[in-house]
Amino acid sequence: MTKPSDAAPPEVAGEGPAAVRWERASCVVCGATTSRFFVTARSLLYERAGAARIVRCTECGHLYQDPRPTADTIAACYTADYGPHAESAAPQADITAEVAPASAQQPWYLSSLARRIPGLRASYYWLSDPHAAPVPQPPAPGAKALEFGCGSGRYLDQLQAAGWQVEGIEPADEPARRCRERGLAVTTGGIESAALQDRSYDLIVAWMVVEHLHDPAAVLRQIRTLLKPGGTFLFSIPNIACWETAAFGQYHYIFNEPTHLHHFSPRGIRRLLTQSGFEVRKLRFQHNLYNVVGSFGLWLRSRFPQHSLGARCLDFCDEPTMAGRLALAPLAKLLAATHQGGRLTILAQPSVDEPSTSHLR
Repeated sequence: MTKPSDAAPPEVAGEGPAAVRWERASCVVCGATTSRFFVTARSLLYERAGAARIVRCTECGHLYQDPRPTADTIAACYTADYGPHAESAAPQADITAEVAPASAQQPWYLSSLARRIPGLRASYYWLSDPHAAPVPQPPAPGAKALEFGCGSGRYLDQLQAAGWQVEGIEPADEPARRCRERGLAVTTGGIESAALQDRSYDLIVAWMVVEHLHDPAAVLRQIRTLLKPGGTFLFSIPNIACWETAAFGQYHYIFNEPTHLHHFSPRGIRRLLTQSGFEVRKLRFQHNLYNVVGSFGLWLRSRFPQHSLGARCLDFCDEPTMAGRLALAPLAKLLAATHQGGRLTILAQPSVDEPSTSHLR
């Protein structure tokens, strides 16, 4: 349960958006109400005043924000400069899916001459595949896919190009409006309030969304009811259980999103999915270093504000260049292989048994 209040306790109130009200939170994974302080993260990413107080559950170790903005006022934290809502921002789909339109001016490594070099094509695809936002093939003609938190709609475009019948839900007005102007069936709001038919979707996706939810357990249970029997829930989250957390501390890229209410480990998200009626079919560590580049950028910009390198690192996280991805790929793949990657992609399906409700509120 949560206890709303007009402001956060004095020690963590900071100077956040005036329209925000605060509430106390408890652990969404195990339901415990006791926690201990972990870190205070300043809002360095968007250079705004204020702070987030991150605590660790004393029972299961889950990290979460406490206190946190209330559900009806958190929109004030998503200001116009919020990266994922930018028109060009979107998750990086796996290039191996080959469903995106070809560029009019291809880089040299995609030219017909380069493709003839033995092994180069295979090496290129191996290096450039981040295992971040795969585009599955539809199981049958007319199969329906729903993206929750679809942002600018680029991933919906990729699903549609692969043969899916697509719909989207986007809480923010402006990116949802832009999607509709392009002909995409996108509803403004949250999945909790959308008029959706049970057992009507073959695929539901949510890229970097679950950590933003006030009650992810309730949303997961709703997603389960929306999926057809045998349907798939495909989503991604940051991974708190890796070396980045200790290395970057308050500069950690995922702490500097004031809207990240939860910080999941692989163990924690598996437990939450099981309690919500899902079975994890595949959990993959993404082959990218976006969190590392972003954290380094935040540290540089804070320590050396006169230099532009920090800002360029942060720009890379929103719009990663192919050359940069290829250069970072070997280290990213090594970290993923040792389960130290900073982001997870998870494929889950509804379990046959009914979900446990012992820790669900």
